[in-house]
Amino acid sequence: MARTRRVPGRLSTLSEYELRHLGRHLAASGNSRDLRLLLHLDTEDGRNAWFEAKQAVDDLDGYHGDVGAAWQLADAGGTAGDHVDYALIAASVTGMARELPADLLATTVAYGVVSSYAVESVRRVPVAARQADMICAVAPHLSGEHRLPLLEVARGIAPGPVRARALAALAPYVPAQLTAAVVAEVLADPPSGG
Repeated sequence: MARTRRVPGRLSTLSEYELRHLGRHLAASGNSRDLRLLLHLDTEDGRNAWFEAKQAVDDLDGYHGDVGAAWQLADAGGTAGDHVDYALIAASVTGMARELPADLLATTVAYGVVSSYAVESVRRVPVAARQADMICAVAPHLSGEHRLPLLEVARGIAPGPVRARALAALAPYVPAQLTAAVVAEVLADPPSGG
């Protein structure tokens, strides 16, 4: 997959494979110190370089995985400060997803700026109606590989009109072999009010 944005500073010398897997390799080797340094690397203007690098290769799921792996390593031998630090990182990324307007997210996807970020944003929103709004907004603009994870999110919403709306937004875009099943799920969800 081609990079969608410029990789910041010192990280620009890494290959796409390295950008996608460095955090995972550091965690697997138990190298919590270097993983922590990677997660705290700043750009010249003070932004998080690792987050931006992962965003540049459309791998924000990987960024969240790196934060989770660092947190697990902290469970095995880190300080209370490490735990607070990783909780704050996770909360800040989740908070960004909650606050992002659905229309703005759809526009960025339509212009090819983000795609896995859109999926990750929808996953991290804790309110089903907001998830459905975001799914409806981005579904027409995503590629098939990014729509299938949204289908999983929509199927995870409690049965009812909100779930039906999210599934109906995805139905025209899912692979042909799934269309009938998705339409059946939409029709099976009870309408609002009962």
